[in-house]
Amino acid sequence: MTSNPNPSPDDNYFVDKADDAIARPLGNSFVGLVTQFIQWIYNKLINKKQTLSARETYKRKYYGLYGKIRLFGMSQEVNLEEIYTSVKFLDELTTQAKFGSLDALRKNYSEQGQRRFQTGECQPVQGFKVANDHQFLYVLGNPGAGKSTFLRRVGLEALKGDKGKYQHDCIPVMIELKKFNKVRVDLIAAITEELSNFNFPSQQKVITDFLNKGKLLLLFDGLDEVSKDKFNDVQDEITNLVTRYGDRGNRFILSCRIAAYKNPMSRFTNVELADFDDEQIKNFIINWFNSDPEDAQDCWKKLSQSEYKASKELAQTPLLLTFLCLAYGDSGDFPAQRSQLYYQALEILLYKWDREKKLKRDKIYKDWNPNLEITLLSEFAFDFFEDNQLFFKKQNILEYLEVFLSNTEGNSQYIDVNAVLDAIAVQQGIFVERATNIYSFSHLTLQEYLTAKHISQKDSRVEKLVSKYLIDRRWKEIFLLVAGEKNNADQILELMSEATHNLMNTQKLKNILQWVARITNPTDGDVKYIGKIGLAIANASTLESIITHANTVRNPGSNIVVTAITDMIPNVIANIISIAVTDTMPNANSYAQSYAYSNAYSNGKAYANSYAYIDSDSSNHLYAQRTIDYFLRYISWAQKWEIYREVNYSFLINELEILKHKIPAPQASKSRRKDFIERLWKTWFAAFHTTQKMMRLSEEEIEILDNYLYANLLIFECKNAAVRVSQKTWQKIESEILLST
Repeated sequence: MTSNPNPSPDDNYFVDKADDAIARPLGNSFVGLVTQFIQWIYNKLINKKQTLSARETYKRKYYGLYGKIRLFGMSQEVNLEEIYTSVKFLDELTTQAKFGSLDALRKNYSEQGQRRFQTGECQPVQGFKVANDHQFLYVLGNPGAGKSTFLRRVGLEALKGDKGKYQHDCIPVMIELKKFNKVRVDLIAAITEELSNFNFPSQQKVITDFLNKGKLLLLFDGLDEVSKDKFNDVQDEITNLVTRYGDRGNRFILSCRIAAYKNPMSRFTNVELADFDDEQIKNFIINWFNSDPEDAQDCWKKLSQSEYKASKELAQTPLLLTFLCLAYGDSGDFPAQRSQLYYQALEILLYKWDREKKLKRDKIYKDWNPNLEITLLSEFAFDFFEDNQLFFKKQNILEYLEVFLSNTEGNSQYIDVNAVLDAIAVQQGIFVERATNIYSFSHLTLQEYLTAKHISQKDSRVEKLVSKYLIDRRWKEIFLLVAGEKNNADQILELMSEATHNLMNTQKLKNILQWVARITNPTDGDVKYIGKIGLAIANASTLESIITHANTVRNPGSNIVVTAITDMIPNVIANIISIAVTDTMPNANSYAQSYAYSNAYSNGKAYANSYAYIDSDSSNHLYAQRTIDYFLRYISWAQKWEIYREVNYSFLINELEILKHKIPAPQASKSRRKDFIERLWKTWFAAFHTTQKMMRLSEEEIEILDNYLYANLLIFECKNAAVRVSQKTWQKIESEILLST
């Protein structure tokens, strides 16, 4: 007795076929019944082994074809399951659900404050839960969001049976819909061909038997990749297949880029892939560097730093997170010039991703090319960013395209601007439709990079950037990217230095800088001179903040006063200290930054506690004791790092210890407590050769000082972001930073 050379994973299929084959010639005779019984035993005991073997063969070949990935010049393939990070879906489409106006979008984004576009009240749901709950699933997402990877992973889990995360007993069949760009649209034939490639029967009748018995999980990937002339045919074929076999128990998952989504499909539940959150980003990195946990930890730590928050925004998209991991893996770090990183990310979206997928798109028009598109996007990004527009109406984009192309192409009247917008949104995902006919760049980072690219191409634009936006925090990333785009950053740094000095436009502010120059120790040690100046200004800035805001921070007997003062501490100074520490100290930057912040924090809390002591109804001794303890902590740290040259440390410490033993008794009056604090202040001011009057600034002067400190830090950061700065230029700038000229 010969066995079926092409066994099916469905046991009943072969039992039925054997019954039919034997029953016909033997009829219902006793001999025939015995023979049928023997045949049935054979099928159960022997063919079952062949069936299991067929399942294993299918599983092995499916893994070989869909279980590994290789992207962007990776030296070898990696197992999908090793790096896969669970995705989440939004239960409603953001383009349909929550945002009906431009104002609503702007409000939502501004409230987040984390460079992350949120989706109103839509709560992300775990991907496999969604796949298990819905028989007909329409997966939508932006380019690189992980649609194809999700479909592959569902198929892999389905093959695991009871041990997998997919809870339905189906045979996964992956159909890449772009194949119909070259062949006739026939889904049954495509399913038959796919299964036959895995040693399944090649007859269409066998496949229809599978469909009739509800045994297939059909994974239709990339509806957006179907050419325009075939799009409706493919969509109709899927609809017909669902209508004919949907009630039999088969399951269907269809993927499409959200910008190509046109009409709802009957019976399908639409879900949108959510951007990766921090937990998913971290898990992806851990999975990616699974053989080197230290690299994974370092990569995540660096990406979590404030200076890389724009890079981390790209990591919300799995495709670009893959790119970031590859970039980090090449050198154990991210490029110092982040503009290089963002340009490569832009290239991926513009054309590399389609090339990687071997997808040939229809050309928008004959002379369209990436360089022209980058020029267009750069001008558009700049114009709208300068106008503080992160979201744009479709009509505004189309009008902009018409003007740009009319100034670029001789026959622009024959160019379909809607097709251009579709290409940028659907094919590349540079633009994303956030609400009906309202778009934004898919990542704010891309708009910032393109804005910086536009500015860096002309010196006059750089001059305008510095003169108009130096202290505008919204433009910080633009400054850093312009410094990284220029072959030589001398011009922008010199302009920034001059503009920063011009900020200090009152005599009192100049007096403070002159005092700082007199009192700081000019000798470099563990902290460079510039760092000591920064620490001295931190002292003055904290002091003037307390004096100026005394009435607003005083809150009798409460830790609120201590909490309030924390917000006044100039963190920018702590960062300047961090930059200024010499490289000879072990772990210099992190060590310096933590101590500089702790120092400013300690100084501020000393002043805060002194006010709390004066105003406390309970005359709490702890406030007075804490005031002196924080002053002692501050001066001990300043002495260790030799910050000041005109402070008698020993004398000041001795005076503070004496005062600590002269704190008035608990029953002392408020006026006596105030006299004690004023004596304490007088001792402190005298040690630092200044006065309370000198440190009292107006609200306007406090704002100027804050902007001045911010601009100085930005100069340092732009220098670090630059490709090249001449030594002569930087020495001059550094010698003048934080000093009155």
